[in-house]
Amino acid sequence: MRHTGGWVKLHKKIFDNWIGQDSRSFVIFCYLLSMANYKDSKLMVDGKLTTIKRGQIVTSYRELAERWGFVYRTVKRRCDALEADNVIVQQVSHRGTIITICNYEKYQEVPKGKGNTEGNTLSNTEGNAEGSAEGSAESNSESIHIKKLRREEIKEVKNNTLSSTTPKKKAPIKYDQWDLGIANQLIQVLQTKNPDGNYEGKAEKWANDFRLLKKKHDPQRIEKALDWVFQNDFWQNIVQSPRGLKNNWNQISAKMNSKGEMSLDDIATAATRMATKPADPNEIDF
Repeated sequence: MRHTGGWVKLHKKIFDNWIGQDSRSFVIFCYLLSMANYKDSKLMVDGKLTTIKRGQIVTSYRELAERWGFVYRTVKRRCDALEADNVIVQQVSHRGTIITICNYEKYQEVPKGKGNTEGNTLSNTEGNAEGSAEGSAESNSESIHIKKLRREEIKEVKNNTLSSTTPKKKAPIKYDQWDLGIANQLIQVLQTKNPDGNYEGKAEKWANDFRLLKKKHDPQRIEKALDWVFQNDFWQNIVQSPRGLKNNWNQISAKMNSKGEMSLDDIATAATRMATKPADPNEIDF
């Protein structure tokens, strides 16, 4: 049962304590203190009827995060810090977390002679500040504690940003020795014709380009085309990479055929026939 009526007192000494110096911890602690039961009540928690005592609250990290716009891990880290400083005790379950304000009775005791009306008697909280302030570390160590929490948060945000924006690594290129060999041959020819050209680091990339080109054309056809290209004054200036050969493949094949040479397709077909044709004894030269 949540009580939104009434009020609580908060002693100024809390701002001398690390809780009052860290905005997120301050918000969480004040919310827990304000919404904690001022009297015992019964509530179903994790499927069981449970007595929620005075000074206790049933909530969850997710509820606190959504209410205040915090990151889930920020809430958990702050609650763990409050528990480590003996300010609260947490009982975590699947259906919620029961949080006990350790010095609630001390914080919220009603001075004798003053009225006590339901919902309005939440107290002389001088102990609220003193209990959480005096029971904590000195101001220097408190500042270190706060800075550590903030550094962890900044690191978490950076890690989340990097994980969402950093592209996944590409799978390694799988080319074979022929691909790399013909790529290096092409680089050597180009370097001979253009000594000032920069071909550093291109061998592996071009090997992969030849690997892809090899899926459409026979390796012998590719070698024959390159030989023809670099004997032609015009085409050797056009084909400066495997991509240049690929983009102009049809034109190069047609030009070779028009000069009375076998087309690249004919070369591949003839090579296949030679490999599969049975030997003729009459053609054997002894």
